[in-house]
Amino acid sequence: MTPRILRLYGKDYEEQLENEYKKIEYTAWINGQYIIYAIGAALDCKNKYPRNPFLEEREETDKSQVDALKFEAFAISFNRGRKAGGTSE
Repeated sequence: MTPRILRLYGKDYEEQLENEYKKIEYTAWINGQYIIYAIGAALDCKNKYPRNPFLEEREETDKSQVDALKFEAFAISFNRGRKAGGTSE
């Protein structure tokens, strides 16, 4: 592989790591919200624990579909470049 392609893979890998860190941070924040509600409900009867989850799976599904479309577009353009002789190994 050429250095240019390796840099692209490296950049993509860094973006994936950053997205993973953001997901972990957001999940930790949501867990903290649940803990706050649980403590509040335990200390005072007026406070209620939420009946529905904070996260909606629909948002995560939409994000994964967008990521899949981006990868598909990248794969198509990469394959076109290889067919045209744009890269050499």
